[in-house]
Amino acid sequence: MLADAGTSALAGKLLAFIAVQCAMIFGFAGLGSFAGKYLNIRGRILALAQDFKLLTNQLEHDAGLAETIESGRADGREREGRRLRASEFQALCEAINQCSRYVDQHRSIAADGKLPRIESPLPRIETLQRLYFPELAVQTNDVINAVLNLVRAGEHPKSHPVLEEALAAFRLRARSVLEEIAG
Repeated sequence: MLADAGTSALAGKLLAFIAVQCAMIFGFAGLGSFAGKYLNIRGRILALAQDFKLLTNQLEHDAGLAETIESGRADGREREGRRLRASEFQALCEAINQCSRYVDQHRSIAADGKLPRIESPLPRIETLQRLYFPELAVQTNDVINAVLNLVRAGEHPKSHPVLEEALAAFRLRARSVLEEIAG
């Protein structure tokens, strides 16, 4: 009995020891599984955070480049607008300068009794002024009215003081427009 009692106590202790070892194995396995999952997820979070930082830096860099490009485009549009305005300003000045010749040619043709075959610069002046130079409306209208009055009068004096005054006023105002175009 003593042997049975000792064996059964030993067997009970052995079973308890095995139960504790099994509990420890399952506990460590569960802890290892949890720790592995935790470290895996934590690593992914850190990698995502690093990727997010890289993407944010790249986006900031690209936004800076886009801003620089847009600024360059705006500068290019402004330069192109100035170029176009300068070209049309030159055409307007050429048309204005043709007014005196137009009046003289109209006078000599009308004196001969022939119908004038010369092209009037007035429609071109009016079109250029309306499209590109509204600030010159008063001066160009004065030039157009002076030319029309001289052409309608029939007999023209050798000099055209009204036209010359209108041309002088146009040139004076045109100088400030030219300075504005030149920037």
